[in-house]
Amino acid sequence: MICLLTCCACVSRAQVHFERDFRDSTLRIDYVFAGTDSTQRIAVDELKSFAGWAGRRVNLDRAPLKGNGEIVMRDAQDGHVMYKHSFSTLFQEWQSSEEATRVPRSFENVFLLPFPRRNVLVTVSLFDNKGRTVCTMSHPVKVNDILIRPVQAPTAPWRWIHRGSEREACIDLVIVAEGYTAAEQEQFFADAKAASDEILKYAPFCNY
Repeated sequence: MICLLTCCACVSRAQVHFERDFRDSTLRIDYVFAGTDSTQRIAVDELKSFAGWAGRRVNLDRAPLKGNGEIVMRDAQDGHVMYKHSFSTLFQEWQSSEEATRVPRSFENVFLLPFPRRNVLVTVSLFDNKGRTVCTMSHPVKVNDILIRPVQAPTAPWRWIHRGSEREACIDLVIVAEGYTAAEQEQFFADAKAASDEILKYAPFCNY
């Protein structure tokens, strides 16, 4: 059970940039982060694609926030940044635990990127608590690679509970029914609507 909200965003000339450089599709890249309290390794696990891109379509080449890691997509020919996003991971949180001093572990990490129209180079970097790069890995993505597996959209029941504007002008927010049973589906949708109504009381969301 899933509820969707859309919050309208200002669409500027970067909309043309999106249409020129990306398809209206999503590239999902699954990584494995592994190591101990003082070591890190990054490996690609699998690449998938599915229809539609629900992420931002403006300011694509800059990360909105600083995280403990960063994923960057660059044009394979000229190297210019096409997409950038920051993140923080459970793996990095685990590295500060006592267990990490004794036992190496691996964690799965999934990143969603807009699907490029041409071949790209994707770089994943991890930072320490002072912002210094401690691990980085780059790999090419060929848009026609037969190993990029197309997947179907999920079949879980879902409803729109607020639509600020057309999909291309919005960022989707998803409320997931974690902890609800199938028999509690209607209660979940009612609770999600209440949460949405509360969020939309405050700026900037109330403006849309």
